[in-house]
Amino acid sequence: MYIKRALKNKQFIICISGIICLFGIICLAPYIAPYSPYDLFYEHILQSPNTSFLMGTDHLGRDVFSRVLYGGMTSLVTAIAIVCFVAVIGMLLGVICALSYKWVDTVVMRLSDMILAFPSMIFTIVIVSVLGTGTVNIIVAISVTGWVAYARVVRAMILSLKHAEFIEEAKLGGAKTPKLFFTYLLPNIMPHILVLLTQDFSEKLLTLSSLSLLGLGAQPPHPEWGYMLSEGKPYIQHAPWLLVFPGLAIFISVILFSLLGDSLREILDPKENIKEKRKKKMSLKKFTSKWSILIALLFVLVGCGTSKMEEKAETKEAKHLTAALYWFGDDLDPANGWNAWTLSRIGAAETLVTVNEHMKFEPQLADKWEVVNEKTWKFHIRQGVKFSNGKVMTPEDVKKSIERVISKDERAKSNAKLDKIEVDGEYVLYHTTEPYGSLLANLTEPLFTIIDTSQPEESIATKPVTTGPYAVKELKKEEQIELVANEHYWNGKPGLDTLTVRNIEDDDTRLLALQSGDVQIAQKISGVGLEQLSKNADFQILEVPSLRVYYMALNHKNAFLKDKEIRQAMAYAIDREKLAKIVRGEAVGAAFPRSAGYGYDKIDKQSYDSEKAKDLLAKAGFVAGSDGILEKDGKKLAFTLSLAQASPLAEVLQSQLKEVGIALNINLTENINESKVAKDFDIFLFSYITATTGDSKRFMEQNYSTHGTDNFGSYSNPEFDKIVEELVTEFDQQKRVELTIQGQQILNKDVANIYLTTGITNSVATKKVKNVVSFPIDYYFITKDLTVE
Repeated sequence: MYIKRALKNKQFIICISGIICLFGIICLAPYIAPYSPYDLFYEHILQSPNTSFLMGTDHLGRDVFSRVLYGGMTSLVTAIAIVCFVAVIGMLLGVICALSYKWVDTVVMRLSDMILAFPSMIFTIVIVSVLGTGTVNIIVAISVTGWVAYARVVRAMILSLKHAEFIEEAKLGGAKTPKLFFTYLLPNIMPHILVLLTQDFSEKLLTLSSLSLLGLGAQPPHPEWGYMLSEGKPYIQHAPWLLVFPGLAIFISVILFSLLGDSLREILDPKENIKEKRKKKMSLKKFTSKWSILIALLFVLVGCGTSKMEEKAETKEAKHLTAALYWFGDDLDPANGWNAWTLSRIGAAETLVTVNEHMKFEPQLADKWEVVNEKTWKFHIRQGVKFSNGKVMTPEDVKKSIERVISKDERAKSNAKLDKIEVDGEYVLYHTTEPYGSLLANLTEPLFTIIDTSQPEESIATKPVTTGPYAVKELKKEEQIELVANEHYWNGKPGLDTLTVRNIEDDDTRLLALQSGDVQIAQKISGVGLEQLSKNADFQILEVPSLRVYYMALNHKNAFLKDKEIRQAMAYAIDREKLAKIVRGEAVGAAFPRSAGYGYDKIDKQSYDSEKAKDLLAKAGFVAGSDGILEKDGKKLAFTLSLAQASPLAEVLQSQLKEVGIALNINLTENINESKVAKDFDIFLFSYITATTGDSKRFMEQNYSTHGTDNFGSYSNPEFDKIVEELVTEFDQQKRVELTIQGQQILNKDVANIYLTTGITNSVATKKVKNVVSFPIDYYFITKDLTVE
């Protein structure tokens, strides 16, 4: 009877045919897919769908069509595993509750009530946070809440049937509980379970995809539909196919199984179907009515928004500019954390000495300086400088400003090494507690911004009085800063009359603000946004390699990594040019990038040579195993790469090292800092701003000296330590550069770490904005000469 109904039900035939085709295609993925889902085509990154790549390529140049096919194997098989697991557990508990002791029923049902009291998604996320990410943990986490529906349905069905006449007759006939269940109860509840299974599959697939979208499910580089959505999210405007195709695969799968459940209900219970159809018609009318209203409202809002934008476009203010930053800070007091960096970015802060776009020191509020002795510096304070309130800046103001920040901020105290400051006419004598060659560089950091300290503390936090080309008029915390030109500025008239700086932390929102005209200049636009804006003639893009270097930090205590030959082979295995192309950076083979100005071209840099890598590993006694991974003494040459958040670099590194026989497992962890401190890691992917103030000593000492605070890999070389000691007492800038070059040579010879690529500092502005300058140090942004047509 059921078969006849099924064959007459068109919806069932269509759905079951679609599901068979879907699973058939997925199972044949190894034969249908034109490429491996892990193949990287660096020359075809983010290509739109074409004859070579039917669904285009992703941000690493991988074929999306192949990844969708293989991703289906992961997504669908995992969803099936979850449904089968929770169904068995739930049905078993439901049977026990209905046929066992009452106290068992009470305990299980109260437990299910507790689980239902919390949103299942939040409950699952909490469990995954405890267990950790990964497919197995996802199955466990979803199963903790997924069994409840099956248990309650089975329990309710059995309780409604166990006193039925045919059950009582079976009992009188001598049937025991097992026979009662399998012969009489199970056949009656199975139709309902089948319907629940098909519809629950859709829910579990959506849950699985949602968790992967959040980065809690499948881990890179394995393809999975939800994770593919997560990877494609940053590229939604520039490469929408990265979301369309995996999203379409999820949509089709969910629709097929949902409609299959509806058709099964019709086939297995035709009376119930009549009621359902009536409900569907009523629901459809309500649904259509609600969405009609929403769509109408949407058109009204769009119309209103357009008129406002047009009205805004008609309003023109002479020499006004709106800029966007990606971070503000708590307030504007330069002695509070990193807030001085915001003051510098908005063109309000000035220090005694500054660093230009070529990483050279330039006089600012001090027009000259000299080293009196190894513990004394003498700065001549520029004459004629006024604060934005009209007050003349004196050497005494400089003294009070520096003393204030040192008394309030531990970082300032550490970087200043101040013993005392004395005023001598137009000069300031700066006495350090020890010989300190890095002082000049450290004083360029905005932390040492010179302010009028006679202002009340609450005023300094919101409207500090400074000497820069622009003066703070109003601060709206975490939102925007209004500035006006400093009419008393010592270095010529600023290019703008007024300036508004908005805090837009989200990359996509910052991009949209530029495109809509809400801002005319922005700092730090993502690579995808830059690709998009580069095709628009209305924008100008200024990019310079930043001082931030991405590198693989190696644990020299690791059994394999303590061998220099293995470290050298790994360094040869990395193609940095391809990595740089992925992140729009510049390949780097030394501790400091070219932009830092520390003799990059004079250094024997780490370079790519896969054949040398293979030769070194062969000489070390490694042989390839059955899976292609090298082995020695029964141990595979495998490492875990730890990182705090997903990075495309990790997957490329994994692929490149695999080519020479080294396995690299990617581990996304929230506890990476704990692992670093405990030295409980193999390798971690890290980035560091190498010369924040234009000086090398702090980075070299903290990261590579034997007792450095950030030397988590336990690297040690007495020769390198000696160079760091010399930097402490060396005041001549050229000699400091030479010492830094020597230090880098030692680091590369030892392969202390493996250097990869730099980041990029960028500024994007409309063509009407003139005199835009992009600096390697990103706390320089708004300059005096910046203006608009």
